[in-house]
This record gives sequence, structure tokens and C-alpha cells, in this order.
Amino acid sequence: MLNEWSRQLKTEALTVWYISKSPETPWYTRVFAVLLVAYAFSPIDLIPDFIPVLGYLDDLVILPVGAFILLWLTPPHIVIECRAKARDHVAGQRAQPISRMGVVLTIVGWAVVIVLMAILLRHMARTAR
Repeated sequence: MLNEWSRQLKTEALTVWYISKSPETPWYTRVFAVLLVAYAFSPIDLIPDFIPVLGYLDDLVILPVGAFILLWLTPPHIVIECRAKARDHVAGQRAQPISRMGVVLTIVGWAVVIVLMAILLRHMARTAR
């Protein structure tokens, strides 16, 4: 049962990814998909994660509701086509789709964080003298 649920969740996540990459997808749906993914990976949440239970509750509500809205905004024929691609993908256990832009943004993001941390540590060391 848990295995089936995780497979279905993976299929729906891949469906959203395929929708965002489909050339037939309207621009506003793509923008919404980018915002949804940005929220999912953002370190800034509506309720901080360190607050017990409530910190993760916003993710458990906002992300599924956002995915539902995304599927609602997408024309039905695109959803059907992308869901079929996602099912084939999960059934074939192919490699995960890779977003080159996502990889680049992640690397740049981590580089910025490391540089900012180095600057902060250097500033703290100077003021401690």
C-alpha cells in the first residue's frame, strides 16, 4: 500500500514536470509551476520548519493544493498526455528527468550561500579583535 502510494506520488510529480516542459502548456501554467517548485525548494516557508508539526504542515497543504491548481490550469489533453508519459517513465524505471537550469540555479545558489558565509565569518573575526 505504501509502495503504491509512493509510486502514485512519483507519477504525479513527474506529470507536473512534463507539463512544465510541454510546448503546448500555456505560459501562465509554466509560471505557476516554476513558483510552486521555487516554494518547494525555498528555505523560506510561511511557517518555519523548526516549529514542531506546524512547520511541515504548510508544505503538506500548500504543495498538494498547488499541484491540484496546476493540473486544473492545464488543458485536459496536455494533462492526459503528460500523465501517460509519467506512468511510462515510472513503469520503465528510466533515469529521472534533469533540468539543466535547475542544476545551474542550485549550484549558483550554494555558491552564493558559501560566499556570504565566508564574508560573514570574516566580518565576525575582524570585529572580535
